[in-house]
Amino acid sequence: MLNHSMISPASALSHVRQALGRWAALGTLLGLGTGAALVQAGICPSVAQAYESQMTVTLEAGQDETYETFITRAETVGRAAAQRQFDNDILVTEVLVFVNGQKGGMEAPLLSIEASRLQWNNLPDPRRWASYYNSTRRLLQLDTARSLDDGTLP
Repeated sequence: MLNHSMISPASALSHVRQALGRWAALGTLLGLGTGAALVQAGICPSVAQAYESQMTVTLEAGQDETYETFITRAETVGRAAAQRQFDNDILVTEVLVFVNGQKGGMEAPLLSIEASRLQWNNLPDPRRWASYYNSTRRLLQLDTARSLDDGTLP
């Protein structure tokens, strides 16, 4: 004997509605989760990685160049290097520029410039942000040849 169960149209419709309801609920949850993630990414973008940029520049001292002229030239080159670092990379938040002097095959630091982007934008003067290494004058024997010729050094 065959057992025929009769499914009423109302019962079938009820099962279909329940199944569709479950799928709709699942789709809504997935959609809301994805939408919320996209909205959050739009409102709060990922954190940018800021960093410090370092550069070293070496200058050769001129034959008859005084120490003061050499330092002025080092400041000018250091300023240009710092500005170039900020201009070339928007993520750089701080620069550190070392300017070394060279004479007769010897090299020593003349100055270093360290400034944040905000400091530099407010006052792009290398003398404000520079540290000077005064012992370089003696190490590289700058001005000593002329001083000996003048007879002012013992």
